[in-house]
Amino acid sequence: MHEYYGSDVPKIIHMSCNSISDCICLAFDNGDILTFDRDLKEVECVGCVENGLKVVQWSPDQEIIIMITGLDTIIVMTGTFDPIIETDLHQSGFGEKQFITVGWGKKETQFHGSEGKAAARAVPKSVDQVSVLDDGKPQISWRGDGTLFAVSVIKPETNIRQIRIFSRDGVLQYTSETVIGLEGALSWRPSGNLIATSQRLPNKHIIAFFEKNGLRHGEFSLPFGQNECKINQLLWNSESSILAVWGEYITGNSFLQLWTTSNYHWYLKQNLNFPAENKLLALEWDMLIGNRLHVLCKGLLYLCYEWGWTVSHSLGNKENDEAFVAVIDGGMMVKSRERIVPPPMCSETLNLPVPINHIIFSPPADSAPMCSPLFAIWNVQGVTSYVVNLSLDVEEQKIKVGREIAVDGVIVSMVMRSDGTALIQKEGGALYTYKPDDDDLVSFQKSLPETCETLKVCHVDDRNVFLGLSKRNRLYVDGEEVANNVTSLVIHSEFILLTTLKHELLCAQLNKKGLQSLREGKCGPGRRIERGARLITSVSGDTRVLLQMPRGNLECIQPRPLTLHVATVHLDNKRYRAAFELLRKNRINLNLLCDYQPQIFLNNVDDVINEIKDPLWLSLFLSELQNENVVHTMYKDYYIHLDNLPNALTNKVQVVCDTVRESLLSREDADEYLLPVLTSFVQKKTDKDLADALLKVKAVREAEKNTGHSKVSADEALKYLLYLVDVNQLYDVALGLYDFDLVMMVTAKSNKDPKEYLPFLNELRSFSLFPEIEYLSSYVYKHLKRYKSALTHIALCPEEEKFGECLKLVKSHKLYSQALGLFPKRSSRYFEIASLYGDYLIENRQYHEAGIMYTRAEKHQKALTAYLQAGDWRETLFAARQLQYKENRLHELCQDIVSRLKSRHRYMEAAEVLNVHMGDIEESISVMVQGKLWNETLCNLLHNSLTIQEPFTSLPRTELSTVRTIKGERTLLEEKEGDILEDCDLYSDTSRKYNELNFVNPNGTLRSSRSSKNKRKQERKMLSLKEGSPYEEYALVRELHQLITNAYNTTDEVVGLCRVLLKFEKDKEAADLQKILSSMLRNMDSAKQEIWITDLMQQSQIGYGPDATVNSITARLQTNGPSNPDLSLLGSHVWLPLE
Repeated sequence: MHEYYGSDVPKIIHMSCNSISDCICLAFDNGDILTFDRDLKEVECVGCVENGLKVVQWSPDQEIIIMITGLDTIIVMTGTFDPIIETDLHQSGFGEKQFITVGWGKKETQFHGSEGKAAARAVPKSVDQVSVLDDGKPQISWRGDGTLFAVSVIKPETNIRQIRIFSRDGVLQYTSETVIGLEGALSWRPSGNLIATSQRLPNKHIIAFFEKNGLRHGEFSLPFGQNECKINQLLWNSESSILAVWGEYITGNSFLQLWTTSNYHWYLKQNLNFPAENKLLALEWDMLIGNRLHVLCKGLLYLCYEWGWTVSHSLGNKENDEAFVAVIDGGMMVKSRERIVPPPMCSETLNLPVPINHIIFSPPADSAPMCSPLFAIWNVQGVTSYVVNLSLDVEEQKIKVGREIAVDGVIVSMVMRSDGTALIQKEGGALYTYKPDDDDLVSFQKSLPETCETLKVCHVDDRNVFLGLSKRNRLYVDGEEVANNVTSLVIHSEFILLTTLKHELLCAQLNKKGLQSLREGKCGPGRRIERGARLITSVSGDTRVLLQMPRGNLECIQPRPLTLHVATVHLDNKRYRAAFELLRKNRINLNLLCDYQPQIFLNNVDDVINEIKDPLWLSLFLSELQNENVVHTMYKDYYIHLDNLPNALTNKVQVVCDTVRESLLSREDADEYLLPVLTSFVQKKTDKDLADALLKVKAVREAEKNTGHSKVSADEALKYLLYLVDVNQLYDVALGLYDFDLVMMVTAKSNKDPKEYLPFLNELRSFSLFPEIEYLSSYVYKHLKRYKSALTHIALCPEEEKFGECLKLVKSHKLYSQALGLFPKRSSRYFEIASLYGDYLIENRQYHEAGIMYTRAEKHQKALTAYLQAGDWRETLFAARQLQYKENRLHELCQDIVSRLKSRHRYMEAAEVLNVHMGDIEESISVMVQGKLWNETLCNLLHNSLTIQEPFTSLPRTELSTVRTIKGERTLLEEKEGDILEDCDLYSDTSRKYNELNFVNPNGTLRSSRSSKNKRKQERKMLSLKEGSPYEEYALVRELHQLITNAYNTTDEVVGLCRVLLKFEKDKEAADLQKILSSMLRNMDSAKQEIWITDLMQQSQIGYGPDATVNSITARLQTNGPSNPDLSLLGSHVWLPLE
């Protein structure tokens, strides 16, 4: 390390802070490299390059350091200063990624125009290749990912600067093409797609861009002359969105320019000048905050700039506002109301002598035409800001500076309010108000939680509301956060427009409900937009909203809420044509014209027609009509702000079509509106209206024959009808009119094959020669499948053979009801149809209705059978009396009726038949008792002076005991004779038969007993009470279980009967009935032990199924034998005694 004394201190060529080792690295031009440890406060020399150093640069990740020595060699070292490679900067060759060529495209083989082949052999003139302002030093710039670095160096052989691209390991990859006039400034865009450098040409000074392969890729011109300034450094911000150009005039003053690109054009956004005494020494973009720039100036002056994106547009709160948008790049101006001009083009340009740094639009001069009431700007110097009151003198064309107020701190933004005051935001979100006559700012009662790049003031319900949007996408309304995903904000004359991180455009109405919906996050349906799109401006009182896409182009959209709002305003003011054009252009359902205010629309139909005028537009409106109110359905979310939605019209299509058609036909120029008239017929979608439309076309054709012309020809009208209606449907309607000329007119305009319809039409013409118009009509209607109309006409034909066709038509299409109304009652044809109708109803099991039809046909026997099947005994007996049944036959019929009623549990009606029609009082009372109709039974007993019988059926325990005794004796016999073979001669034929009946295996095999069919058969066998059956015991147990269960269930019924007896003072009978019930219940309780014995309980617990085991099944077979049935078939509840 060299020792430095006094003026011998070498020049520092590089200084950086290494965040990994937490030290400051210094590189000197004599080759020394020093580090300063910030914690230990120690300086250490880590190395020295003998031939000195020209330039040093660390990689973005600070793991590699590149050095270029005085001998133009490149040294690549690690972050700990360990050498990796040393290579020659001027090595020959293009690099490792040399382009592959097959010999095509050489200069000698290319076309040279009028100069000919001599141009290929021309020797270029020698010129000074390096600018006089170029210091000749190499420059290094890393790509953002640290994999490549570029070096700008003068090639000794040609004295021309070249850009050479090396890999991270110091291996040459590419060499740029030869470009005359390149300068030393070099900066690689962090995103990696462009390398920026300056180039001085004979007529201009430019910033040129190269790709990583060394080829040119665009440029933009600097606003300087050829030798007016020198470019010291180019520097990209970390987001690759801003290019800083640091240069120095030949006068000694320095400047800083910020350039951005959009839509392939470069814009000069800021231009900062520094005097010679404070000229720039160094600048660096902040690595964390992309738009923050650190600047070091001469005189120990440090500046920190932070920029934010804003859109300069006119206030847009008046309908006469032109929606100007100003772009800082030589003063370009865009007028959005008239037309949208895509950047970088513009509608107007302001040429100013100096670059523009900021633009503010003046408020409208409503009160004083000679000057604007207030125009406030701010100017920042250090930490002091100034609010300046300006006024514009139109006559002198001068801006006069009025009062100037100094303000501590940095003013971030300022907006005008409707009362003529200004709302000023200082850094940190503090808000202040300023009036032109005040000498100071007044603190506002509310503030913002943070600095907001966008500050807006809107007038809502007689008060000012301010909105702020921060760089963190937080939206504040009157200081309250309402959203955290907003990317841009614009105030429309009627809406607040927002774009979100979900790539949606939201619209909130500029009223209390809209602000509330904004706070609740319920702004209605949003509109999807392109990712990264931002709001620029909106046209006041209009539907147009201007968006800028990420690549820079502009898009004008018309959001649905704005469109519907403007359309509503037009309808309120009865500007129907403007509303129609707006709806049609934006493809909004035209039903809105009549659905928004239905009654007002109907009352002003004449005005609607006069406004719209165009027949095609009226036809379009009528063709879109539908029977729903779109305000209530399709656009319900857009009209949620209305307190009361309009009532929907009943049969809207019919009402509107009729009203419009009446208005059109009453006009003097009604002939011009033939197409809308036809549309009004078609939209009703009925055959009658289609027929009216055809007749209208026919009338036009006849008028053409008489007058020779019409404003809308019949052919044109018919073509229009065929466009609206299917040709087959129109053909059928024409047939229904029996107008063959009209039919031929329709088919002539269609694509139907004449072979399809001419034979049929000829046949119809043959019918028309005879006086059988009714049969002709029926024939046509059957062809059209209008069977009811066909029946109506064929029923009028007197011939019997036609009546046969009529019956076939009735039967094939089930037109019985209609046919009955077409013939006189009590006529033979009426009786025949009624009888057929009865047969049809019998097939469909509608017995009662069939009986009615048979009665009408006077077929009483069939009516009796139908009523009997329907269970209508009164009509059955009435039919029997119509047939004059004798007493014995009537008695048999009554018995059949009683049996059917009892099977259907209609005991009261059965008792009535027995009592009234058969005279059997006792049997009728028995039936009522069977049906538990105690009140009715009691009344009949009192009326007929009969006494209560006390029938009681004891439990069949004796029979069960007998069966079990026989079973026990049989088991004992089996045990004694177990050694005797079954085919032994000792068996008699009777005993063999007994065994076959009583010991055959009922289950067959175990597998077969498990089938569903055998299981159902087994259940039926086990329910049999046949004497001697092997299942008799189990059937008796089940029957006893059922009897006891029913007895318990009758307890409540006995209680009800006893109460009725007490009501009639039959205390003794009630007491006897209770005694009988109590005795029966005691008898059943004592019988439970005899019915459910221990062996039976054990059998019920052993069986098959998913819970059975091998041991349990084996025990069951060994204990009971294979001859015993599967007791699980009876249900487990039968084997447990009732509690």
